[in-house]
Amino acid sequence: MNRALQTNILWTVVSRFGSQILAAISSLILARYLGSSGFGEYAFISAVVMIGNALSTFGTDMVLIRRISSENDYSDLSTTLAIQLLISCLFIAGVFVFYSFLPVTPSLLIYVFALIPLAFFTVFTIALRGAQEMRMFSLLNFWAAFFQMIAAFVLVFQKQDVSHLSLLLIGTQTLAALLGFLLCLLRIDNFLGHWQFSLERVLPLLRSSFQMALIGTFRLLYEKLALTLLPILAGVNVTGLFSASLRVTNVANLGHTSALTAIYPEMARDKKFTAHRTGLVMLLFTAACISLVLFLFSPQIIIVLFGDQFMESISSLRILAWILIPNFFVLYYSLAFVAQEVERPVLRSLVASLLLMLILLVTLSPLYGLRGAAFALLSAESFQALLLWLQWRVRAFSKSPE
Repeated sequence: MNRALQTNILWTVVSRFGSQILAAISSLILARYLGSSGFGEYAFISAVVMIGNALSTFGTDMVLIRRISSENDYSDLSTTLAIQLLISCLFIAGVFVFYSFLPVTPSLLIYVFALIPLAFFTVFTIALRGAQEMRMFSLLNFWAAFFQMIAAFVLVFQKQDVSHLSLLLIGTQTLAALLGFLLCLLRIDNFLGHWQFSLERVLPLLRSSFQMALIGTFRLLYEKLALTLLPILAGVNVTGLFSASLRVTNVANLGHTSALTAIYPEMARDKKFTAHRTGLVMLLFTAACISLVLFLFSPQIIIVLFGDQFMESISSLRILAWILIPNFFVLYYSLAFVAQEVERPVLRSLVASLLLMLILLVTLSPLYGLRGAAFALLSAESFQALLLWLQWRVRAFSKSPE
């Protein structure tokens, strides 16, 4: 790796660890204050809003990052923002139309409006990542996590419920969006000059990002499926318990996720980068070691972090601990395909794994509770990693000289 890429990875990893530590503190505060049921409600509304954000992004993030990093072309930033705001408004309207069918409604009806500042925040992070301003991108995410931690402290101090938390979080996301705008002004030359909206560019951008939109939407639906289905299949209390173990694994896979986030622009710029498998062995070994630590010390981790009321989460964490290994392969090969503008293998693998997870969640969760849900996630992630690896091998052999 060149020195610039090493610096970008270092900044991304360090700040991601910092932001995730803050996010973990927020989760611990909320879990202990709200209890498993309240924490389950919070996990559910967060999952719904994140799915809405993925829908509104419509795959434009990866397309624009690729375009900005390789061509220094910022011309579609304003068009992207307009698309995101339009889809966000449609999603908000949909939540209000179908709210009576959802297990948690009052807090969701408030928190869904967070999609508006999230649209601005997403566009600003696209600009920073595409410009290789990984330090600014990392600091922005760190401060966004810090704002959310402050919101958790304020909630406890005021002794309010999840609905009030929704209002506080909308405020923090608005602050994060404003900070993102300021950083773009400071670090990107003539940033405001790139904002030239044109209706003629909407359809071409939608067409170019369509496959990435499917991938992004299905990916987040895949990641949040358990948290959105468990309130229906097993109740909000079980959702809270499962969310605790899932939060631990999300923090644990932070290292390779951060590194690959920084590596992606280099993949897009240098098509031969992935062929050298740069950093593959080291990151995979790290993921395996962390999985072993989580498996061996699951009881201590859950009790120390979340307290005795979350002891049932130990069983699901012991299973989810091993998801870090297939998750690494999924992220690595997904980014490799996307960087080479070959999205179909990623989409095929993702849809197949999503269907498998759905089937396993519906069949195993009612029977085996937390362990059934955890096994569903581990099986689906392993299946997706295998599919991606096989397709990458086929592509590599098809390009090799006879």
